[in-house]
Amino acid sequence: MAKRKRHLYPAPCKCNSTVNLTLQVIQTHIPVTKESDELYAGVEVDALQWLRCPSFVAIPNATQIKLSLSGHGTYALRVENKGCADTIACINFNALTT
Repeated sequence: MAKRKRHLYPAPCKCNSTVNLTLQVIQTHIPVTKESDELYAGVEVDALQWLRCPSFVAIPNATQIKLSLSGHGTYALRVENKGCADTIACINFNALTT
């Protein structure tokens, strides 16, 4: 949703300039679901990276929508879309539960 705001900035020469600013708010809601022994990011974005928690260290080569896991751990997901980036909160994962 774009918002428009108009503001007059006085110039040193006592004339006015008009600046139009348009902001676009990009939603970054990232649904992550557990499927058997995988975490699944239900979102299409420009780039994503799965991370280990609580350190938020990148998991090598974990840049796909699905992350296959065994055992248990805590993971987060960083996404980049249209020039914006966001990281979801850590998710507890146990391969034995869904």
